[in-house]
Amino acid sequence: MHPKEFRKTKNGTGHMTNNSLENCELYVGIDFTNHKRVNELLDDKTYEKLSTYDLSGGQIENVSRKYLINKILNQKEFDYNEILNYIKEEIEFKKVDGEFKMGFLK
Repeated sequence: MHPKEFRKTKNGTGHMTNNSLENCELYVGIDFTNHKRVNELLDDKTYEKLSTYDLSGGQIENVSRKYLINKILNQKEFDYNEILNYIKEEIEFKKVDGEFKMGFLK
C-alpha cells in the first residue's frame, strides 16, 4: 500500500482488504524490490497466473471489491476460480462492442 493511502485514506481498498480477510498481509511502501515476503508471494505460481491479465488499477479494485463483498456476505473461503471469473467479467466489460464502456452492463 502506498504510504499516502495508508496515512490518509482509511476506507480505501488496502485497509478494507486488510480488515476483511483473515490472512491478509499489509505492507506499506513504494519500492518492494528487496522485500523478502513480497518477493516470496510474487514467486508463488498462483500470483504468476493472475499477473498474466492486463488489468488497470480500477479493474483490479473492482475485482477485489466484488470478491470481498461476496466473501463477507456469503462467508466464503478463498476461491481462485471465483477471482478468475471476476477478472474475465472485467475484461469482457472493457471490450463490449469494441468500445470502452463505463457504468453498469445490462
